[in-house]
Amino acid sequence: MEIKAFSNSQIQTFKNCRRLYELKYRYCLEYAEPIECLEQGSQYHECLENLLKGEEYEAQSPKIRAMAKAFEKYVLPKLPEISETEKWFEYATPHGNKIIGRYDALSTDGFQMKKLF
Repeated sequence: MEIKAFSNSQIQTFKNCRRLYELKYRYCLEYAEPIECLEQGSQYHECLENLLKGEEYEAQSPKIRAMAKAFEKYVLPKLPEISETEKWFEYATPHGNKIIGRYDALSTDGFQMKKLF
């Protein structure tokens, strides 16, 4: 029996659009050109990861810079102490499949902030 591993992104894509799932995960097709909103999201996520690690961040876009500054000013002070960022996990289901993913951050008390921002 072949064990398959599924990420949250794969499961959500399948739930939202089975055709997109097939194109992306079965045939490994990607967008021909970069998509601006996805690039901005990646830049913002990188800024937040650096902030959570206590490091400096650099954002090319004024919009991303403003969002990161707002996170730093209003959200970061309310968070518990962060012990790890971008932590990968794997969970075996009772049916023999695996769920894989990544937490954005883990606090020192174990609080998982995977959907906080």
